[in-house]
Amino acid sequence: MPDFGSIKPLEVHEDDPVANAEERQSNQDDLDRKQDREHREKFAHRGWVTIIIWLGFVALLIILQGFKAWGFNLDDSIVLTIIGATTASIIGMHVVVLNYLFPKR
Repeated sequence: MPDFGSIKPLEVHEDDPVANAEERQSNQDDLDRKQDREHREKFAHRGWVTIIIWLGFVALLIILQGFKAWGFNLDDSIVLTIIGATTASIIGMHVVVLNYLFPKR
């Protein structure tokens, strides 16, 4: 549940409908920015966790392939494809997350 304690309460200006609308818009903008920050943090964390899990999988694959543990053996082209795809996905994930966290204004 988001904490909205830092957002000031709506001030009602009964004699000025424009001020009321501006105040409501300002409060809504504050809420939108706060929610956007929370979503950015959540999805950035999920992106990093996904990358870490994928890198762990690839590291395990390379170790098993290198030591031929338990008779594990993949064709070299398959190993190279997985490593190449990993590199591309890591770079792509970083670009997407960083562009979202730090948009060009």
